[in-house]
This record gives sequence, C-alpha cells and structure tokens, in this order.
Amino acid sequence: MHFSQRLSRLSANVFADMDRAKAKAVAAGRDLIDLSLGSSDLPASAIATETIAQALTDPQTHGYVLHRNTQAFREAIATWYTERYGVAVDPDTEVLALIGSQEGTAHLPLALLDPGDYALLPDPGYPSYAGGVALAGGESYFMPLTAEHHFLP
Repeated sequence: MHFSQRLSRLSANVFADMDRAKAKAVAAGRDLIDLSLGSSDLPASAIATETIAQALTDPQTHGYVLHRNTQAFREAIATWYTERYGVAVDPDTEVLALIGSQEGTAHLPLALLDPGDYALLPDPGYPSYAGGVALAGGESYFMPLTAEHHFLP
C-alpha cells in the first residue's frame, strides 16, 4: 500500500513509545508508576457513575449527538468561560465539543494554516501539535520550555 507523502512528516508517537517501554518494564518484573498519560488514577465520583448508569437505560441517549443537540452544553461552557476569564464567547460559533483536546489540537491547524505557514509549538508538547501542523502542510517552530525561563516560551 502506498501512503501519502504527508504521512512521512509524522514521527513516532511518544505515547506508543512509552507504552512499549512500560510493557517491557512490566515483562521484566519491575514495579511501575505510570506517569505517561494524563489519565486519572482515581475512580469517577458516585454521582457521575450513577448518572451514566441511568442514561444507559434511556433510549433518548442512544445515538449520535449533532451540533444542535449540544446547545445547552455549549451555552454552559460559554458561561463558564466568561465567568472564569472575563471573555465572552459565542456558544454557536466559538464553542465546539470534542472527543478530547488532542482532537482539537490536531485539527485546528487544518482550519488556520496554509501550506508553508509556521506554527509556534511548545517543546515538550503533545504529539498532536506537530502532527496537525504537518498534516496541514505547515512548518513547526519549536519553543523549548525550560526551567531557566520558568517553563514559558
């Protein structure tokens, strides 16, 4: 199978590399404290799991949710953002529900960059930052986050 040239700009995924390293350590019998992902090591609250359990039996919760059906959610986000940061956002044009933050950081360059445009990226950063820029045909300019500069670009 022939893959597109744009895929050649994507490097190995740090999370896949870490997963292989973890598997190797566990296979060698080592104790492991996994700090490789931002996954919670605590259980969800009882109210959250009870609400999910109730929703599972409700036929109205089965199926895809399109933009119109997320209106109340997007309005709540816009209100929170305004109260938290003092910046008004339009829930219809400036709030979008995603399956995760990396989906957004990977797709945003496709909307904002033209081939050859530069994107300023923190280093270290999620692999999706550079991956999204590469797929958009952009160029990454990495800004090292060092202790010397208080981990700021």
